[in-house]
Amino acid sequence: MNRGGWTLRPDKENPASIGYMERGDNFEHYYDVAINYLGKVISEGKHDLKLSYEGLWENECNWNTAKDDDILFAIPMLKGTTSRYGYNIGVTIAEGKHEYGSARNYLTFNGTYIFSFDKDDLRRDVTCAPYKYTKDLEQELDMGIGAMGAGKWSKLKMKSPLGSSSGSGTGINSVRMRFADVLLLYAEAVNERFGPRDDAKEALKRVRRRAFNSSVWTTKVESYVGGLNSEEEFFKAIMNERKWEFGGEGLRRYDLARWNQFGKVIYDLYNEMVNWGLVAYGTHVEGIDDVPTSIYYKSVADPINAGRKILDIVGIDEYVHAKPQGYDEKEYALTWRVLNKETQEYETAKEISWSFRGFINVTNDKIVKPTDPLRYVCPYPTKVITDHRGLIQNYYGF
Repeated sequence: MNRGGWTLRPDKENPASIGYMERGDNFEHYYDVAINYLGKVISEGKHDLKLSYEGLWENECNWNTAKDDDILFAIPMLKGTTSRYGYNIGVTIAEGKHEYGSARNYLTFNGTYIFSFDKDDLRRDVTCAPYKYTKDLEQELDMGIGAMGAGKWSKLKMKSPLGSSSGSGTGINSVRMRFADVLLLYAEAVNERFGPRDDAKEALKRVRRRAFNSSVWTTKVESYVGGLNSEEEFFKAIMNERKWEFGGEGLRRYDLARWNQFGKVIYDLYNEMVNWGLVAYGTHVEGIDDVPTSIYYKSVADPINAGRKILDIVGIDEYVHAKPQGYDEKEYALTWRVLNKETQEYETAKEISWSFRGFINVTNDKIVKPTDPLRYVCPYPTKVITDHRGLIQNYYGF
């Protein structure tokens, strides 16, 4: 699929140029190869999505891969020695007397991501963790422009905790290929070659059936997929489905590159965040009716773990603009614009203005276009160029 997709190429005549996106003339051949081999995996019937989405990741956090289910290939890790899943990738846990040790999450989701899910999508609350844990294992709110952990990997899911002094070396495997990926890649490839054929739609439906309770399959699966009748509509649905299915798993940047959608998605995301701040302060922005100006929360007893507290969070399923009685308030999109003390005017927060500074930022956001190529490659270090005695050089504007 990558070979049949797009890639950034250098302008050999102008090394200072970002370059251009290019796709091979025979890309259809590689989609046909993908359809053939992905189709074999599906038709053999050895794998399925029998486990719930939550059960899948609970298994992973307990060093248990179900046979013939979603996981096709994972890089094995050794408990107590390797893996930062659940430590630097997961949910933050403060060190304390408890037996789970500490976790210092470095992977966070963008502040709009959790709101992109359907409120009935079971993947949302598994993937997004809008909280962190204190030393007493009580939840604290952890939401913001770029502050939200990846709930798929958590030491608190472990049935045999690693001990109070444990840090990294969780032993949680690095999942590289899932059957859900096979289904969505197959659906994408078929659509690319033949449009939204019935077998492509069924592959997408299989992924969504696990994502929703069976009580809403009629609307969230059958009607939703059944209404995708053009190649463009189906492709956009595949783009979204992969965003929701694989959150935090490290696939998105590669998907966006091969689709030639990297620049557009970052352009849209930057402007979405800017506009959320504007709408929060009452500015009319076409296409955005409402935003989560604030989030409300309170601590309640954990129904599963006696003596602990978890958060009851209001404002994610539905936007709420008045504080419910008994809840605390955290300003959300309201903080995405800040007062400039010198000009006494509100402006977009720096965390947004400069998050994508190599492509779009506050100094060039009026001239950057969504069709501009995004430079997703890294430069050769100076020493590498020197060691190769001029046989290689940097392009892409480096």
